[in-house]
Amino acid sequence: MNISAPHIERLPHSRIRLSFKIESAEVERYWRTTLDHWRTTAVVKGFRKGKAPDTLLLQHWGERIRHEALRIIVGDALKEILKTIEEQPLASDRPRLENSPHLDPAQELPVVIEYDTYPEAEIGPYRDCTIRIPPPPEMTTLNQELRRLREQHATLVPRSASGVVRSGDSVTIDFQRLGDNNEIVEKRSAFSFVIGSSEPPPFASQLIGMHRGQQYTEEKLTVQIKEIQERQLPKLDDQFASTINADLKSLTALKEYVKAQLAKKQQQALHQSKCLRLLAHIAEHSKFEIPRSMMQHELGIMWRQFLYHHHLSVEEGEQFLQREERQLSQLFKEWQPQAERRIVHQIILQAISEREQIALSDEEFEEQFQQQSLHSPQNKQNNTNAAARALLQEQKLFRWLVDHNRFIVDKRLESDILKGR
Repeated sequence: MNISAPHIERLPHSRIRLSFKIESAEVERYWRTTLDHWRTTAVVKGFRKGKAPDTLLLQHWGERIRHEALRIIVGDALKEILKTIEEQPLASDRPRLENSPHLDPAQELPVVIEYDTYPEAEIGPYRDCTIRIPPPPEMTTLNQELRRLREQHATLVPRSASGVVRSGDSVTIDFQRLGDNNEIVEKRSAFSFVIGSSEPPPFASQLIGMHRGQQYTEEKLTVQIKEIQERQLPKLDDQFASTINADLKSLTALKEYVKAQLAKKQQQALHQSKCLRLLAHIAEHSKFEIPRSMMQHELGIMWRQFLYHHHLSVEEGEQFLQREERQLSQLFKEWQPQAERRIVHQIILQAISEREQIALSDEEFEEQFQQQSLHSPQNKQNNTNAAARALLQEQKLFRWLVDHNRFIVDKRLESDILKGR
């Protein structure tokens, strides 16, 4: 195509303004091609298809023909220009025509397009740094972990007729709630929950000490206890050891296995703390602007993760916000600092990976893919090979960063795990 050399202007927030002109001969060619296409498909009274004159076509569909010709010629011109420049548009942002030019087949066409591009980043020091980290959280004791495993494999057995509700019990109830005019606004049958769970009904604690068949009432609310089940922990013996892992044949072997797992978890927590503190240090000394479309894309990902974590459809998520009397925009505003942190980390890691040429070979990918069980049926559903490769690539990069920096444990710092960083 005959196009002038593009003028590239960098705007705030990593936005690009691209200006260029398309020569009149190209405009005429695209205009004629579009007009001929319309001629072969348009139905004009008194003329066979393909025979209607230009004047009638323009009289009936002039604006639509101009709009289509403009869309096609600008699209093709942009594709040609993007082959020659580094400033590529982000996948999260569609290039927008800013000047809405009038297409005249006899005149050159001035075009101005804006789009977000990947930010130019000045990455701060990332090697040979001294980073202060908090001590790892206290390691769970062997007895605590064995207790947790037993509770994890507990079975529910009905309490005796004289038994009462206690904390930790599974309770099945029928309940109904009345509105201001005594109409039923909520009714559930055979609703089960655990007393003392993280998200119990508001009245759950009031049921402690009550028997099966008893009824609890408060204003506008009636609750009928249908069943009480207590959690029965398995015996801590050789059989329980084989339940945890088929390769463990004795309780002694289970204890050694649990000790090794606890030590591994503590090392992972220490490694995670090193990575988080190092990233924060690099980010503090880096400079770049986050494109708005990149921020909106990240917030969209966080919203989908929120729905997935809470087992909600999009419609159910919207209903949840209505019940909470909140807008999605309010949620996004609260999430924005976290989204910005995630984007900053992504940009930093990609820049370092490219600069240091840290890449995951196919052999490394296959070996670690198998070792980390990323090929399990569940992960086949939730992760593509590309997602698994990205995860393993990031792990390799973090190992490189940890190896090329110094870390000092500072007991005055609060644990990153406890802070939920």
